[in-house]
Amino acid sequence: MIFRRVANAFRKQDWFVVFIEIVIIVIGVYIGIFLGDIQDAQKFKHETDTALLALESEMRADLVRLDEVIDIQTKMVARQESLIDLLNTEPYDEEQIGTLLVSIINDNSTFFPNRSAYKAMESGGFLAALPDEKLRLQLTRLFEREYVRQDVNATWYDDLGFKLGMEHMSQNWDRDNKRFMPGAPNAAIIVRNGVWPVHEQGAFYLDFLKTTVRPGIVEALEMIDEYQGEEAKE
Repeated sequence: MIFRRVANAFRKQDWFVVFIEIVIIVIGVYIGIFLGDIQDAQKFKHETDTALLALESEMRADLVRLDEVIDIQTKMVARQESLIDLLNTEPYDEEQIGTLLVSIINDNSTFFPNRSAYKAMESGGFLAALPDEKLRLQLTRLFEREYVRQDVNATWYDDLGFKLGMEHMSQNWDRDNKRFMPGAPNAAIIVRNGVWPVHEQGAFYLDFLKTTVRPGIVEALEMIDEYQGEEAKE
């Protein structure tokens, strides 16, 4: 309809009407673009909030798992200390040594956090879109630095346990009869030397989980709660 009026105004050379109609068209286009931008921004904000909820859910599940690992590792480090004491004390209590050795090899547990929700936020641009700069920095520090350090320490700890079983125990400990291999020279010393690095890394890893990883997760979750509370007020 409006284009027909413009065409008629052109034919009549009614330039004032042409000018008014063109202004109306331009304003209409800009209003349409403006409203479209608002809708797109609202949609993206909703997607960002949804992605953050998924990340929060994943992190809370990780926190439950982390507490389980901390409990297991606390007991594991204590068993490692007991085993070292037994390996330093003659005559050796081989039955108890065997029980502790098997426990250390078989019952170890390490923590590897989920990253799928964080990666989805990052790749979708939702992380960069978070208006809370402190929350963005905390999440980035946790996932890009602390979790990387945690993975390295957990992997090294697992590798040391595997090495203890494959190298130090295989030639020096009879697992079936729970005793040192007959005729194996310095068997107790060799096994003890294998347990020591496992214990040292285990104690370090446990402390790292308790003093760095867990506080980092808790702080991030508290900041997410605060951010969501502020969003709800708006």
